[in-house]
Amino acid sequence: MSYRYSSPPRFLRSPGRLLTVMLLAIFVVEVGVMRALPYLLPQSLNSQTEAVVDACLLALVSAPVLWWILVGPLRRIALAEIARSETIVANASEGIISIGAQGKIESINRSGLQLFAIELTDVIDHSIKKLIPNLDIGEQAPNQQLYLNARRSDGIHFPVSISFSKLPNGQWRKYVVIIHDLTETIKAEQERLLAVREKEALRSQQMTNLAQLATGVAHEVRNRNRSNETGRL
Repeated sequence: MSYRYSSPPRFLRSPGRLLTVMLLAIFVVEVGVMRALPYLLPQSLNSQTEAVVDACLLALVSAPVLWWILVGPLRRIALAEIARSETIVANASEGIISIGAQGKIESINRSGLQLFAIELTDVIDHSIKKLIPNLDIGEQAPNQQLYLNARRSDGIHFPVSISFSKLPNGQWRKYVVIIHDLTETIKAEQERLLAVREKEALRSQQMTNLAQLATGVAHEVRNRNRSNETGRL
């Protein structure tokens, strides 16, 4: 499923314009209610009753107007943004985990479940240490890059890089942890280093062979020179 994000109308982008539109809508509704009251209420009603009826009509009429002008568009934008964010998180290639109080896992995306080869019900409300035993976020500064070993459900450990950020949530600390599997990266680096070593070994062997060849040629030249000198004598 795809979600399309639409930008808000121009008047909704500025707090001042938003307040002006809201007050203007209420003012127009109130003027309409006041003009309609003499035709809706009998003349015998006292001022207090008229005020109550005026307030009720203002609330009843202004509510759908404000919903149509302000609340509805803002709600659609908020829902679209939430859906877009959830889609991005769900389809991210890295594992993304949100952690609540006491380091317990509150959510994990699809890539995270595949990364640890685990089911959702096996990690929700469990400690993050179940997946990353040596991770202690409370002692780390936010936005810091960490390199640790993670553990899959079958007990196999693998290297990961971890970055996390703190979410503002009142008195409780909440974090979003992004986990990237370094297995293939480290494997590629090891293969590169091995190729470099093999290339250096081959070059060293070639230099050794060249030195031996040069030594042999020099030795042969010296022997020929000695033979020539002996023959002359």
